[in-house]
Amino acid sequence: MPSLLVSLRRAAVGLACVSAVAHAQGSRGILAGSVIDTASHPVVGATIAVEDTPLHTTTDSTGRFVLRDVPAGPQLVQVTRRGYVTQEFEVQIEKDVSLSVTWTLQRASGAAGAEADQPAEPAASAANGKPARLAGTTRYDGFYARRQSLKSGVFLTHEDIEATGKTSLRDILETVQGVRVRQSSAGRMIALGGCGPGTVSVYLDGDRVVTGTAQTFGNDRRGGGGGRSRGGSASSSSGPDPLEFVDQLTARDVEAIEVYRTAAELPPDLHGDACGVVIVWRR
Repeated sequence: MPSLLVSLRRAAVGLACVSAVAHAQGSRGILAGSVIDTASHPVVGATIAVEDTPLHTTTDSTGRFVLRDVPAGPQLVQVTRRGYVTQEFEVQIEKDVSLSVTWTLQRASGAAGAEADQPAEPAASAANGKPARLAGTTRYDGFYARRQSLKSGVFLTHEDIEATGKTSLRDILETVQGVRVRQSSAGRMIALGGCGPGTVSVYLDGDRVVTGTAQTFGNDRRGGGGGRSRGGSASSSSGPDPLEFVDQLTARDVEAIEVYRTAAELPPDLHGDACGVVIVWRR
């Protein structure tokens, strides 16, 4: 039998191990902040992932995020978003401290293949109905040029959006005849009356976040160049829902919406993209 002294030593070692484990488990902090683009616009739906851990989240409609229970110490955080260059940031997490950061992503427009994920922007003119309040930006010129020149499609300006009386982007989209936002175990899906399931492409600020095909939703993996894309036609259990912004954005966040409900309505630069297309432009 072990002596009393040996037993006491073993008990002391055991208590020390338990204390060390408890200390390690409690040595965690919070990482919070926002992700913006080079024009200081919030980046919605960016994935924030702490490398070598299962911790990840996505930015909300204001570009903000919060990650709790991040292990204390130096951490490498990867920020990804379709259409932007993937970035990695080093942070120092302190126990029981909330670290606030602001990170900037650069659009991948100069990278090979990125332009294929963005609708072309026709030149705008003073007669295309663009309001005076937008005179200082070319961001929405393509929307107003298409609205002026095309004979098909549905175009909602910010004034039209406010006139719907709806608050959420989901409800606003569903004011357009034939548009429905559906929820399934795979994530959100936008359905158009003239198109079958999985055949609708969705763009946010010119970046294609959902690629519509004739295949089952979730199988497509085309992404923009320059960054690592995790998005597909719908979310899966292993990644964020690319249409999460539909329930995050409100009427005051959205400047314009374009809806092409059949292939026949698509503008020339989007022919062959999918059966239907929805384009949302944030303010």
